[in-house]
Amino acid sequence: MGRLSEIRPEPGQSEAADIIRTCRTKGISALDAQLLHAEELAAPWVQYVYAVRTKGLGVLDSGLKEIILCRIAAWNSSSYEWMHHAPLAEAGGVSKEVLDYIKATPASRSLRDAPSPPSGLLTPLQAAVLAFVDHSTINVKVPIDIFNNLRKELGGVEKHVAQVAITTAAYNMVSRFLVAMDVAGAANIPVGELHH
Repeated sequence: MGRLSEIRPEPGQSEAADIIRTCRTKGISALDAQLLHAEELAAPWVQYVYAVRTKGLGVLDSGLKEIILCRIAAWNSSSYEWMHHAPLAEAGGVSKEVLDYIKATPASRSLRDAPSPPSGLLTPLQAAVLAFVDHSTINVKVPIDIFNNLRKELGGVEKHVAQVAITTAAYNMVSRFLVAMDVAGAANIPVGELHH
């Protein structure tokens, strides 16, 4: 249920849907069912995001990967995205306190109004990643000091910096589609209040 009808072809009826199923553990999702309206783009989209999620960020633990996705979901008011990724963050060792902080983005969508994390809540790497994600998501431009701090926390490995930037860009794309298309009727549900 979203702004468009859901397209859920049976196996063998749509090459795009069959490709998407290879990237999913639970079949065609509500997101996929909206993407399939543009069948020629749906499978490449899902394959790209799947590659970002499974092949990128090899240096980062699963919790840190999910922190990126959850922060984007919070900033972009994407309850559907949060519903899928907050449990994965917890499974990756992210505490409820960290998730509560990540979720606490201001309604103004201004970084000036964003709360600072309590002392000791975040590791230096978590803080550097979130600062990068915040600036990239809200302002697009990332100040050089934020960029340099991320690079330092990632051990100076430029590949890892690029992977954080690619993940941030990709999941901003996902959340914007989810909210614009009101996938699963979740666009007006506050982040953290939508459940499977």
